Amino acid sequence: RERSRARVLTYGAGADADYHAANVSVDADGVLHFECRHGTQTVPFRIGLPGRHFVVSALAAIAAAHQQGIALTELARRAVDFQPIEGRCSIHHTAGGATFVCDTAKAPAWSVLMAIEMLAGFTKSSRRTLVLGSLSDATGSLNLRYRKAVQAALGLADRIIFVGEMAAHARVDSQHVASGKVLYVADIVELRQALRDTQQPGELILLKGSTTDHLERVAVNFDAQGGCWRTDCRVQWECFNCGKLSADV
Repeated sequence: RERSRARVLTYGAGADADYHAANVSVDADGVLHFECRHGTQTVPFRIGLPGRHFVVSALAAIAAAHQQGIALTELARRAVDFQPIEGRCSIHHTAGGATFVCDTAKAPAWSVLMAIEMLAGFTKSSRRTLVLGSLSDATGSLNLRYRKAVQAALGLADRIIFVGEMAAHARVDSQHVASGKVLYVADIVELRQALRDTQQPGELILLKGSTTDHLERVAVNFDAQGGCWRTDCRVQWECFNCGKLSADV
């Protein structure tokens, strides 16, 4: 900031930022609430993003738009209708009353704990289920990365479902498996069936995995009679953008 000749504005949680967030919270439906403070103004925001970690990105957008002449009160009004991009913490409802949060665009190991912490916001859910697929971009021991994820999830999730071969890195205590708090499934087909057999009205199911896991298929095609359920898919993009999503494959 000191080196630039340009006018520099800052945003963040610190009170010294030009645009800073206060009273940050996530309600029982996973909706982000905070006050944006700028100069003498304090404007409450409510945005459909299910996690506290989104507040920094929200402030960046607010600051940029406000500097282009849009009033903070108008930005707050528009923010109420905001919907996440599919696969990036998008919300999907099922006929049985369960709700999916799809955080399936990517799963770098450093981001997994932030995703898991989203579960804390859904306090009204009858059950909070974490579905964990493959972690990526992990430095060091994968075993350690998975164990850290498991440790965090055991305190927030009512149950954890591991999908695929990478699950072996988790090394969960046998007592959690015996109690049903931890479940292992081999592929996307087994995952869908397990969730269908055990779903509860009001349940929150967080899907976290890499693009190649294609976990989002479970949320999008959960109630469908057909749809793509290939277990050997090698497509490198998300199912939301694939023409085969609704095809019987």
